[in-house]
Amino acid sequence: MSTQSINLLEDWLNDKDTKVRLQRCADAVVHAFDSDLSVRVPRSASLRDAHFAVWLTRMREKLAGVMQAAFSNEFPSVSSKLTANTIQSVFAEYIWPKVEDHLVAYAIEGIAIPWVRLHVGDSISVDHAERRGERWLVSLSLSHASKEIGKIALDLDGNVIETESDSRNELLAALNG
Repeated sequence: MSTQSINLLEDWLNDKDTKVRLQRCADAVVHAFDSDLSVRVPRSASLRDAHFAVWLTRMREKLAGVMQAAFSNEFPSVSSKLTANTIQSVFAEYIWPKVEDHLVAYAIEGIAIPWVRLHVGDSISVDHAERRGERWLVSLSLSHASKEIGKIALDLDGNVIETESDSRNELLAALNG
């Protein structure tokens, strides 16, 4: 790629409108993921190892067409001028990381649900997972109210970290309190 082409690409990527439209591409992919009833939470260790690497690769392959369509829809004139490698680089750097965060949060929440059911019961809702450094925190609330009653912590591979999570007794006390 020539220096002029690189500069044009950098100018395009740094444009505020481009960033908004790239976010819309990511949102379209997330919507497609959320609408796909065939997606299953990765429960096996092999799918969860290395921060869900195998599962995320499979999801990326599954969602590639949606990413391409969203990009072509948002950037019809640009997508016809960029090489396939350049478009893949844009996907990898600007769209996929936003999608990946959502996918892993989905997986973490899906792993947290049976843990909560087993340890506390079904009257507690699992709320959205949030990444905090090398941990995921999942807030727990009463199913009939939005009041947070506790949290569980999971490592980046989706394993519950019992020492950093509220105990069963703490959750039951909050539930009954």
